[in-house]
Amino acid sequence: FSHFLSRGSISYEDNVKDIALMVPHHETGAFIEQVVSQTLNRKVAAKIKEENLAYPIKINNRELLFTMNSLLIGNVVPTMLDNEQKKRVALHELGHYLVARELKYPVSFVSIESRGESHGQAIIAPHESDVITTEKDLENKIKIFMGGYIAEKIFYGGCSVGDIGDLQNMHMLYRYLHVLQQRGEDTNYLLGKRADFPKIDMPKEVLQKYENEVEGILKKYGKNIENCIKILTVNGMVHTSELEKILD
Repeated sequence: FSHFLSRGSISYEDNVKDIALMVPHHETGAFIEQVVSQTLNRKVAAKIKEENLAYPIKINNRELLFTMNSLLIGNVVPTMLDNEQKKRVALHELGHYLVARELKYPVSFVSIESRGESHGQAIIAPHESDVITTEKDLENKIKIFMGGYIAEKIFYGGCSVGDIGDLQNMHMLYRYLHVLQQRGEDTNYLLGKRADFPKIDMPKEVLQKYENEVEGILKKYGKNIENCIKILTVNGMVHTSELEKILD
């Protein structure tokens, strides 16, 4: 990013490390160049339309992330959600973020922008566990997936249709965990062998144990969650540094 953002046509003053940490580990320099180029082109087009084109063009991390997300998970689409539904989506995504925060998994942005079939994202930066996955990593990621629907259960008394994807991912991760515990094989090697996995769901006692832990994490934040919801509902996408000011 530093290389591509150092062009004379660009003015960049944000922390480049924050945006660099958001790049999936399998992407290359060509992807980063595409992110910067598309962001610059969008800004230039907007300035021309406003008849206010002047170089250098200011670019920030929010704009770079917007482009990156468009390339990775699709463009932002007009939302059909009313304000109360936006608050619920914000709560759900904050649930993921707060559990990840507690378990020391870095999250850079939380968003309630609609992209494809998703109404929001807690954007977790690449983590060392993406390379070497342990039993503890799998348990932690299960809890992070739980964060959204547990937050809804605490505040609304139940889950929503939007929780289905999280529940499916949670049970798939448990199957990875089960295989790792029973066979002692490398989990990353097993990711390509899903057909060999036992078709088991998480036992109720294990599910209850994880849910209790996640509920305990979320209840610690109390009123702060409501303040975070307000900021996220107004802005659509928020860097977690803004949320940290409320939580600390």
